[in-house]
This record gives sequence, structure tokens and C-alpha cells, in this order.
Amino acid sequence: MYNLCMKVAIVQLNASSSIKDNIEKAVEIIKEASSFSADIVLFPECFISSYSFPPKTVEEKDLGPILSCCRDHSIGAVITAFMKSDDGITDSALLISKEGAITMRYDKVHICAFSDEKVLQGGKGFPVSDFCGVKIGIMICYDREYPESGRSLILAGAELILVPSDTYQMKPRNMELMVCALQNACYVASANPPGEDKGCSSMYSPFAWKENVKVAEADESFCGIIYGDVDTERLREWREKEDIGKYRHPETYRY
Repeated sequence: MYNLCMKVAIVQLNASSSIKDNIEKAVEIIKEASSFSADIVLFPECFISSYSFPPKTVEEKDLGPILSCCRDHSIGAVITAFMKSDDGITDSALLISKEGAITMRYDKVHICAFSDEKVLQGGKGFPVSDFCGVKIGIMICYDREYPESGRSLILAGAELILVPSDTYQMKPRNMELMVCALQNACYVASANPPGEDKGCSSMYSPFAWKENVKVAEADESFCGIIYGDVDTERLREWREKEDIGKYRHPETYRY
């Protein structure tokens, strides 16, 4: 039987230039989040490899200490890095179960091809995976600028969308996340590194008609972990009685 309330630990910290150091730091963060009874830890974009160019790539076998830590402390994680694929290098997020297994890989679809990211290969779709009875989807940073990202995840069954990020001007971007939560009747959480005009890691609910949708939010300079709860039972009841998203007419939409 799963707990219908999930606690998300949202990490707002900078990565270093050392993959080894970042893995060690991630292990310590996961342990800390576990001590606060978190169910899953969300890291910023490319936390293991660092978001820097030319990209340094990470292999799944490098993440052994993180997988072991998740298993030993019965906690999940969404960990991020530049990784290799058959087509090139991707900006990827891995969903790790409480048993320490990688259960999903998401490769960033909307790469920033106008910037250093032009050397990356875009992903092929938006998968969704079960995590302790909650359907989780992932989109990465620039994906949030496209409403199709969130809608694709919701149509695939997502109830919680996790958004690793490493960017500036987060206040208007967080408005996009609020709209994503409202229009798709889901929870959305984003982790972003601290810094001037950065930070602002956050979590939002879809319950806009009843209350403040802000579940958790850090300021620009905060360094550490913030926490937010996902009430799955309430979310499912909300989806049953609210009309948002139920009367779509995709046959009329032009792409």
C-alpha cells in the first residue's frame, strides 16, 4: 500500500566542475533529505556533470554510489547529467526508485539550439513512470517554454512533473510552471541553482480556485533543500470533479 502523500525534496545548490565531487555531494544531499522523510529528491539540471561546455558526459555505471544511497535510505531521486546516446550527447534526467534502480531516462527534447547546446542531441519523447503509486514525468529547463511538453506528459498520465533547471530570469519562468500546473491539473516542481537572477526553486499545485498554488519556493540566494508535499488523493479527486482538460478538441488543433 502506497502513502498517498509524497514529500519532494527540491535541491537549490551549485554543482562543481568535478563529477566525482558532485556524486559525493549528491549522496550527502540524498542522506539529508532522507532524514527529513522525503520520498524523492529533485536535483538541478546537469548536477552531476555540471552544466558547462564542452559537455563532460556521465555513464550510468558512474552513479553506483547514488543508486546505493537511494536503496540504503529507501528514497528516490531525479539526477541529471550530460550522457551519451546512440545519436550523440544528451541532456538527461534519470528517475531512480527507492530500491536504487534506474526506472526511467528522459532526454531533453527542446535543447537550446541557439546556444552552446547546439552540440547536443534532442530527445525523442516525454515518458512517464510510476513512482510509489504516483505517475511522474520530467521536463528539463527550456522544455518549460513549450506548453506541448506539459500537455504531452499529462496525456501520458503524469500527476507530478519534475523540472531540473539551470537558468536565469526564473520569476517569469515560474509563472509558466504555475500555468502548467493549473492547465494540466498536476503538481509541478522545479530545481534551479542559486545566484543573482537565478534560484527561485519552486513547487506548485493546481488548486488555484481555492487557495494559493505555491507549495514551496526559495529565493534567489538560498542554498540548500526546500520541501513540498504532493497530496495524490486530493489531486485525483480534483481531476474527477473539475472540468479542466476534459473537453479538448484535438481534431481542431493545427500544429
